[in-house]
Amino acid sequence: MGVAVIGPEGAYESVNAAYCALYGYSEADMLGRSFSMVFPLAQRAHMLALHQAFLQGDGELNGEWEVCRQGGARISILAQSVR
Repeated sequence: MGVAVIGPEGAYESVNAAYCALYGYSEADMLGRSFSMVFPLAQRAHMLALHQAFLQGDGELNGEWEVCRQGGARISILAQSVR
């Protein structure tokens, strides 16, 4: 199971090996970068806004999402976020 810790500003603070393998990036490629990097460009601002709402207790980030692997291949994932 892929696991990531995302900080208040939306940057990856930690990612496990399964998470990196899912997206095709190394840990070094991901740490410090916005978690929105795995979403299609047109959805990135929306995902960051959802992240902020989630942190304020005004929403959830659970469900099925379309994301992009390194190189652009799109896949669907099931995600569950916790505070």
